[in-house]
Amino acid sequence: MDKAAYIQHLKLGNQAFINNQFDTALEEFEKVIEIDPKSEEGWFNKGLTLYNLRYHDQAIKCFDKVLEINPKHKPAMNQKGKILVDLEQPQDAMKCFDEVTDLDPNDFEAWQNKGDLLTKHSRWEDAIICYDEVLRINPSNTRGLYSKANALENLGKSAEAQKLQTQAMGLDQQGLIQERKSRPQQLDVYHLHDSLEDGSEIDDIEWLDRGSKHHEDGDLNRAIYCYNKALSINPRNVSGWFSLGNALFTMGKILDALPCYDKALQLDPDRADIWYNKGNLLFALRKFKEAIQCYDMSLKINPYKAEAWFNKGAALKNLGLLREALVCYDQVLQIEPNNAHVWFNKGNVYDRAGKYRKALECYNKALEINPRNAEVLYNKGIILYERNRHREAIICFDDALEINPKYVDAHRAKAIAEAEMTRITK
Repeated sequence: MDKAAYIQHLKLGNQAFINNQFDTALEEFEKVIEIDPKSEEGWFNKGLTLYNLRYHDQAIKCFDKVLEINPKHKPAMNQKGKILVDLEQPQDAMKCFDEVTDLDPNDFEAWQNKGDLLTKHSRWEDAIICYDEVLRINPSNTRGLYSKANALENLGKSAEAQKLQTQAMGLDQQGLIQERKSRPQQLDVYHLHDSLEDGSEIDDIEWLDRGSKHHEDGDLNRAIYCYNKALSINPRNVSGWFSLGNALFTMGKILDALPCYDKALQLDPDRADIWYNKGNLLFALRKFKEAIQCYDMSLKINPYKAEAWFNKGAALKNLGLLREALVCYDQVLQIEPNNAHVWFNKGNVYDRAGKYRKALECYNKALEINPRNAEVLYNKGIILYERNRHREAIICFDDALEINPKYVDAHRAKAIAEAEMTRITK
């Protein structure tokens, strides 16, 4: 194996990936794999690149190849799970996240992914169990606290939710103060890696490459260290600020991440991906109006980013602006007409607006695309029950329980519907 060529193509691919030059990155990672067909790193990075190019099926094949080489590769399991979430295959996605937590019960990212998947399907109580695991691993993980607060809010437990939000914001603020105090005393704990084999100094691009690798491996502390080293060499490195913000956001250090995105946007205000991530951060803080402004900036630059339209719709829904939310979901469906999750959420908005016939139409469309979505079947069953169509409702609950036998709400709804049918027939 030509090790020098391997390292060079890997470095070029990583840099292209950081700069969102995904076609170039793909070419470089394919060269890495050509040199070493069993390169976990090459297959994994190719998978990430294909995912960013929205070639989801091909990305999954890459992550499967990683897992064929190394069945215990947790980042590949997590990434595969995230793609399956996007493909509306929640059961298969959950299996991936379960495999990670079976291998490592202290993998907070997998628990967070589980909770986020359950939240996406409005399974608030189950999501809280997962967020509790995140907080068991790290009680100061503010992302876990914000996520649990959001679930509690949706369960109508506003007082508990507000308490957790206050706790999270306090930890964020405390973290900022503590970091500022500790900076002069920080030790260069990775000083042995600060130079190349020939003794030459590492430039900011190489530090970004290293940070990206640590980030992909889930070693966020080392990733943050590398990003900070890159920025100490070149404070105007936009990708450095963006990557640092992403790592801090993933760690749950939301108030630390926000100024990183702001600095990146100050240097390059035309980066749609940075506006989008800043919007997601503000959404996590429940600052929905500010989040919408960021999504609007992202969409002004790239009007075809379906995720930005969807998240803008979700923010509008949280503000009670249902008509505006529907406009956003329609924009997503123009880009991705077979996105079952968007049809599901559009149905939920119609349901909330009291337009039950339109809600059923959306749920039916979602089920046409993905017939094995227990949450859609459950919501459809609820509307049918409320319209006194008990027999049809029970069929929906039965179908949901066939997919997920542990679906507590579906068990409860079925029992109520059966009791009502018995009462009527007497």
